Amino acid sequence: MNHQMKSVEEIVKSLSERYGFDYSEAVTHISEVSKLLKEEEEKKKLKFKLPFCNQEITGFCSAIRPNGGLYTQCMTVPIGSDKYCKTCLKNAVEGVPQHGDISDRINNPKWETEKGKKPLRYSKIMKNIKIDDEVVSQVEVEKEAARFGLTIPETEFEVEKSRKGRPPKATSPKKDEPAKKRGRPKKEKPIANNTNEESGEDLIAKLVAEAKLKNDEESSEEEPQEETPEETQEETQEETPMIVPPNSITSTSGSETEKDEKKKKKHKPRKTQEEKDAEKAAAKAKKDEEKAAAKAKKDEEKAAAKAKKDEEKAAAKAKKDEEKAAAKAKKDEEKAAAKAKKDEEKAAAKAKKDEEKAAAKAKKDEEKAAAKAKKDEEKAAAKAKKDEEKAAAKAKKDEEKAAAKEAAKAAKLAETEAAKAEKNSPEPNVDELAQEKYVVSPASEHKGSDNESEDEDETEVESFEYNGKRYLRDGEGTVYDSETHDAVGTWDGDNVEFYKE
Repeated sequence: MNHQMKSVEEIVKSLSERYGFDYSEAVTHISEVSKLLKEEEEKKKLKFKLPFCNQEITGFCSAIRPNGGLYTQCMTVPIGSDKYCKTCLKNAVEGVPQHGDISDRINNPKWETEKGKKPLRYSKIMKNIKIDDEVVSQVEVEKEAARFGLTIPETEFEVEKSRKGRPPKATSPKKDEPAKKRGRPKKEKPIANNTNEESGEDLIAKLVAEAKLKNDEESSEEEPQEETPEETQEETQEETPMIVPPNSITSTSGSETEKDEKKKKKHKPRKTQEEKDAEKAAAKAKKDEEKAAAKAKKDEEKAAAKAKKDEEKAAAKAKKDEEKAAAKAKKDEEKAAAKAKKDEEKAAAKAKKDEEKAAAKAKKDEEKAAAKAKKDEEKAAAKAKKDEEKAAAKAKKDEEKAAAKEAAKAAKLAETEAAKAEKNSPEPNVDELAQEKYVVSPASEHKGSDNESEDEDETEVESFEYNGKRYLRDGEGTVYDSETHDAVGTWDGDNVEFYKE
């Protein structure tokens, strides 16, 4: 097991180096899978022996195993697609398991082995099955059977009543065979003939040989049994002496002396029971010896045939394994080549796709950069134009502001001069003040204007006082600040409507 695991680890290591997966993770996964498979195998094993339930359990060997005299289905997983496991195939003769196929027992209540052995009832085995030093119960047995989808017949739990006394010596005759008489069979009387082909001695010897052959054949069919005194007596009464050939049978010698000797030989004294028993024992010993020799010869032939079959099977298996390994190696090689080609094509396609993607991105970036440059250029041009226009407007505004400032300065100077003259002169009335004329720059006509007017003509205004403060107004009703000359509102004839800030 350790050697196999080491080989697996070497293979996994080689594959990890080739295909780039984690070696330790793969070995851990294999160990976990192996553990799960072992647990599954343990679940498939029986906790104890079960009787035959007149059905075949799928997924297991189909051969019959003795199983302590129950003769049930072998609970070993078969090899590949075979019906039988390794052990049952090893003990099989010409592909047939030693005790037959489980299908032979289904719906056959009279099934028995080739040697005539009948399966035991489960009640005889059950009393010897213990779990935690306690005899297993019927409920536990039925529960274990249900785990494999089996239903145990109630007859298997019935206890057979044992008969008292010595069992019968002879078995009852079969229906098709006539009942055999007890004791030694009667000897057949020789038929006398008047031919000169055989002498009296030859005829007697022939009859004795035929009787012996017949007794041997009958003994081979039925085992010898112990004779009771009654049987011995009956046998003695039925036994007949050797038959003397009739006088019509002539000897080839024609001598009367020879005839007398023949008569003496024919009329031998009857054998005692001890002699008969000794002859019977010798015949039985000889028969047992011949039977043992025949059995040994048969076993030897069977062993030789089995060895030859095992050898052929091993050679076939080795050849099959070799072909399978070669096919697998070729398949793995083709698979690896196909994968390498696929990976190469995939890498080439990916490189091409990446190249096209990079080119498209470069083109897009280029177009984007060109568009941005163009936009920035347009923006810069617009900004330059705006800055130019702004600078021109500012220059113009500054120019106008300077002019307005000069005008305001002049106006202030004039006002100062007027105030000074007014101070020195008598105070004028309001009507005269209202008629006083001033000139302001049109750039300050309206507050908040951009002062971009190109009209440089001065506007004529007049001074007036409103709410304690002095203002200026033109002929159109625009009101100006007296100091800054900025337009601050409009005159409606009575009030000033100031501009909102």
